[in-house]
Amino acid sequence: MRKKWNRILPAMLIVILIFGCQNPKTKEQDLMTIKSAGEQKMKKVILLVADSLMAQSIDKGIREHELPALKFLTDHGQYYKDLVSSFPTMSITIDSSLLTGKYPDVHRVPGLTWYSAESKKIINYGTGPLEVLGHGIHPVLTDALIHLNGSHLNRDLPTIYEDLARRGLKSGSINGLVYRGATDHKLSIPAWIQGPASLPNEIQVKGPDLLSLGSLSNPFEDIKSLPDGLTNRLGMNNNFAIEAVKHLIQTHKLPDFLLVYLPDLDQKLHKKGPTDLDGVKKLDQQLDSLLKSFGSPKKALQEAIIIIARGQRYDSNSAC
Repeated sequence: MRKKWNRILPAMLIVILIFGCQNPKTKEQDLMTIKSAGEQKMKKVILLVADSLMAQSIDKGIREHELPALKFLTDHGQYYKDLVSSFPTMSITIDSSLLTGKYPDVHRVPGLTWYSAESKKIINYGTGPLEVLGHGIHPVLTDALIHLNGSHLNRDLPTIYEDLARRGLKSGSINGLVYRGATDHKLSIPAWIQGPASLPNEIQVKGPDLLSLGSLSNPFEDIKSLPDGLTNRLGMNNNFAIEAVKHLIQTHKLPDFLLVYLPDLDQKLHKKGPTDLDGVKKLDQQLDSLLKSFGSPKKALQEAIIIIARGQRYDSNSAC
């Protein structure tokens, strides 16, 4: 899914925005079960993982008055640019560290591709089309959809989703690739994938209370039209994720903690480099729309803690 990792040097950027004071039936039943059993006035936490969002782009866009939503957030929150990522700096490894609080030697997902001494084979979660074809569609999709969360991620190490479930709190993941939790879900595999990949039509997985993974697991399917077709990368896009979050906000169904993966900026970075603001401006518009879905950005300050994470440092000496 993500290409040319050797041409970028990712480093995590976290913009922590802490707001305010202390003062129809779906295919899955996720939306019916995510109402928190805890204090109803407790603020919700939304973690937006914006792939390739970098401090230099944010700073440039704010200086040029091109990013009103990000300016609003940085003006009313806390903005950190000097954080150091875990290593190796590949999304799937960083996400595993983020959700478990441990380094790869403990959570056991060391990269997008790695050698398993236990099974004596190369694991590849999808480094690019040619690599996938060379390695084989079946092993790549089996590892990505079944084994990554089912067995590769250390089973003895709890994720934040599992910890929250033990505390009686609700959680959700929208398009996150690492999502292991305590609730049973099904991934629905399209017929045109089942044959070439030798996969069943449904895969049983464990996830948070709300699990949305593009068209493979879409609890919004019967109540909201979202861009999840083949031309929209089966729902693995920003529009799908943002519209899904807006629906949860507007129907008062936000879980206590929600992770949302936003991948679109990464491709634009590879094509145009970090000085181009087109992708960041689009992301800013989406953030503005999300904030206004609370009623207004100011009301969002009262109801949510929003964290925007993930920057990547671009290697200007490498061609894209």
